Amino acid sequence: MLEGKLRQVPLSELFGLVNIGRKSGLLKLFCEGKESHVYFEDGQLTYARILEGSNLGEYLMRMELLSAVQVQQLVNLQRKENPHTLLGLIAYRRKLIQEDQLIDALKAQISDTVTELLQWSQNPQSAFTFEEVSGDASQVPTEHHFNPQQVLLESAKRIDEWSQGQAEPWQVLRARDNGQSLGLEEWELISLMNGQRSCASIATEFDLPEGEIYRRLYKLIERGAAEVLPVHPEDPFILVVSPSSTLRRLCTILLTRARYRTVTASSMEKALEALKNTYISAAVIDSTQPLPDSKILRGIPGRQHLPVIALTNEPLSFWARMAKLRYLPKPMEENVLLEVISQMVRRPT
Repeated sequence: MLEGKLRQVPLSELFGLVNIGRKSGLLKLFCEGKESHVYFEDGQLTYARILEGSNLGEYLMRMELLSAVQVQQLVNLQRKENPHTLLGLIAYRRKLIQEDQLIDALKAQISDTVTELLQWSQNPQSAFTFEEVSGDASQVPTEHHFNPQQVLLESAKRIDEWSQGQAEPWQVLRARDNGQSLGLEEWELISLMNGQRSCASIATEFDLPEGEIYRRLYKLIERGAAEVLPVHPEDPFILVVSPSSTLRRLCTILLTRARYRTVTASSMEKALEALKNTYISAAVIDSTQPLPDSKILRGIPGRQHLPVIALTNEPLSFWARMAKLRYLPKPMEENVLLEVISQMVRRPT
């Protein structure tokens, strides 16, 4: 096993070592509590992701290749059939997406992951381990291969472009008519600037990396085609509690797109901590015991009337009605979730 600090062995050298040596194995990287896995076969990159970060299902949904319901159904299949099979691969085998669409999603996820890993390299505490396996071992998640040096070059170029300026996720923009001619992609961004949506909300509408959208928004501000309003968004905070990182990410996309801000938690303990530190307008809980869990959340002083939506397949009980607990069946439908939240949460005027 090879291990060390990224400051001592840069990511470019690691990738080069694996690529030139035609090695197969798993590269694990660590930075401030976060972990990433990068898979190689015969020196070629096959998959990469940040654990607890964006997954392939999220990319396929943002690319409008899968719906929120389909992603949830595929997650259930993944758990039952093979937890180690990529969700995108299951979607392809079930003919929900084409192979070229799967490859596009893989490229996007790998590129975004490597871009973030390059930024990790600046942290002196970032570390790595590489465990080599035999070439015929079945540790590789997909049959598709990508040139690691090419991925690195593209990610480095992206970081260089982003360093020239980016809009902030919390900023609210309004379009300005300054007589400039704009390209189609710029018009798509301009059309979403209504003086109410944050940059983060706008970014969820595109299948590009958030950093790239913030760079393009910055360029529009710089050219005078958009202006930053002197206000911070007052979009309500919604707490999402689920042991599934996929469901948490899914809800974050749907809610951010609909102009909500999200706080996520993987357990009730972390949910209670979030409630103490942030003013939450409503909670969405993925639970097999929604009534006891809702009581735990409402046990926080001053939060006894917290609106709670339970994503569960448990039957609605009399006591749940008395507790004013809203039940939504799984798989969750996007429009239904947003409609229920809008009924329970009043936006600031």
